[in-house]
Amino acid sequence: MKIPRILLCAGASGSGKTLLTCGILQALIHRGLWPASFKCGPDYIDPMFHKKVLGTTSGNLDTFFLDDESLRWLFTERAKDCDIAVLEGVMGYYDGLGGTETSASSWEIAEITDTPAILVLDCKGASLSAAAMASGFLHFRKKSHIAGVILNRVSSMYYERLAAAVEEASGLPVLGYLPESEEYRMESRHLGLFLPGEIDRLRERIGRLADQMEKSIAVDRVLEVAGMLPLRIENKEKEKTENESMEADIDGILALAEEAPELETSADLKRENPAFGYHTDEKVRIGVADDEAFCFFYADNFSLLEQMGAELVYFSPLRDKKIPDRVDGLLFGGGYPENYARELAKNAAM
Repeated sequence: MKIPRILLCAGASGSGKTLLTCGILQALIHRGLWPASFKCGPDYIDPMFHKKVLGTTSGNLDTFFLDDESLRWLFTERAKDCDIAVLEGVMGYYDGLGGTETSASSWEIAEITDTPAILVLDCKGASLSAAAMASGFLHFRKKSHIAGVILNRVSSMYYERLAAAVEEASGLPVLGYLPESEEYRMESRHLGLFLPGEIDRLRERIGRLADQMEKSIAVDRVLEVAGMLPLRIENKEKEKTENESMEADIDGILALAEEAPELETSADLKRENPAFGYHTDEKVRIGVADDEAFCFFYADNFSLLEQMGAELVYFSPLRDKKIPDRVDGLLFGGGYPENYARELAKNAAM
């Protein structure tokens, strides 16, 4: 299955991955495309944000819980009806288990799914060091999958000089920049607390973010790297002369994006996997608490339960007066019940 795809990664948490991911997703939606979004690792916050605020299909890719083939299968299942998949990395690109391994890192997800990555560099308070970071991340692994760079928190006046330095040091194309602005800055959020008005305000901010990205980021080049458009590999004879081996490596990485590579998954995986192989013929009704107080779930777990034969019935402990009728069990996920203790206590009927 050939799915255009891109992964946004960074050197560390707080570098702007979530902001850039939301902006790119909204820019794609503005262009009439239907993107699927994924979060690397067991993070229920960002997928819920993407679904509630952006309305995208969203899921998790986590090699701690899934083997390689199951992860590829899950990816294709969620993305198969979408135009493009946008993956958001977690922490630093190579950060994995125990702080000393690449296992369960964003890089490992890129490796397993053969996804080109765009490195987001936070340039606030940095200059030439950004070029050193780009070069270092590119060469830390023989196959880094990094195919481009976006500079975050850079002024328009300084962008061209810094971009030239990054391209010269690494050979990677710089695909644009995002200036710092209060118009689209997203403060730390607790998604379970969002009210309809707050979601509208966030949509407005992300709309302004997408508008800015259309001005300062080459979105078409991002689509090229993802494999949606024919890739334009620029002539870099000067760099080839200076560092032939590095340029050969860059050409090899960029060649990944000439066409979205095919994901190889077993046609029998669904049957062979013990979890998917289980099914009960007798329908089991499960009540699922789902509101601001109880909202930390993984959509893929719900899909799995339904494939096993469960009928999921959603209800709100905050607003409904009783649990659903004829349920065989109740499922309460995490969330913010401590912030709604008064409302929960007042709902005596429930």
